[in-house]
Amino acid sequence: ANAIYAAALGELRERAAKLPAEVPQAIVILGDLAQHPVPATWRLVARSDTGGLPLCLIPGNHDGRDADWAARLAETTAALDDAACRYDGVRGELSLGPWRILLLSSLVQGENWGELGEEQLAWLDERLAAEPARPTLLALHHPYVPHPLSPLLGDAATYAQLHDAAALETLLARHPQVHGALSGHLHVNWTGTRGGVTQYIPMRVNTAGVM
Repeated sequence: ANAIYAAALGELRERAAKLPAEVPQAIVILGDLAQHPVPATWRLVARSDTGGLPLCLIPGNHDGRDADWAARLAETTAALDDAACRYDGVRGELSLGPWRILLLSSLVQGENWGELGEEQLAWLDERLAAEPARPTLLALHHPYVPHPLSPLLGDAATYAQLHDAAALETLLARHPQVHGALSGHLHVNWTGTRGGVTQYIPMRVNTAGVM
């Protein structure tokens, strides 16, 4: 796993070097830093060789199997010491040129399903209202838009869902500057829409493994 992660960072550095210097760049990890969270994993991420690119972290459901996940996330982001990713301990914000990415935690301690919760939704509403004309992306581990194959999972589909997606949809209807949501969790490449927001779920596969 360490070799795969190092190879992925190496490829990102290589691709970033080929882009024009004036193009804003950053790396956002969309959660699940490890299958089973251990302190060594968080320390490894804190030492990531990004070639100078800002590294922003979002917790996933696997990270939430550690009762100390919030403290570990705060410690790791502090160790990264990157002013581009501004955190309040869990939630964060990345300024990327004319765009911004709001970093959200959909983690529910000990559960596979996700939820933002009233407090975080209120924070999101406030941050969006503060810059109504600035194009914005959301980044959260659990998908905001349900995958079309989710009904085939039956009761298990609940694990793939953001349980307060309807509340998020109502909120985003007031903030048309949000153009997309970046998520992981489902281990598929997929793009879907909900209201005026496009959901992007990226997955990269190579001969060494899945990232």
